[in-house]
Amino acid sequence: GVEGGGKLGIVVDNQTGDMPIVHAIKEDSALHGEVRVGDILVSVDEVDCRGMSAVQVSRLISSRMNNPARSLVLLRDSGGSC
Repeated sequence: GVEGGGKLGIVVDNQTGDMPIVHAIKEDSALHGEVRVGDILVSVDEVDCRGMSAVQVSRLISSRMNNPARSLVLLRDSGGSC
């Protein structure tokens, strides 16, 4: 899990309609080096993100912006595709 308050500086996409995926990370992101493009966003503060659109995920993250203990659960896809 990753924790932090303020703007996270990550861009999430959900083209499959299943699990949101980290699409981009801004250089000034608080999560730079912690999160990678392609990581799957499982939950934010224990709210399951499965099936959420990119807009819904962004709103959820923003709504938790003032929570200093905000917690993101990410899965790294190690599918071996290179």
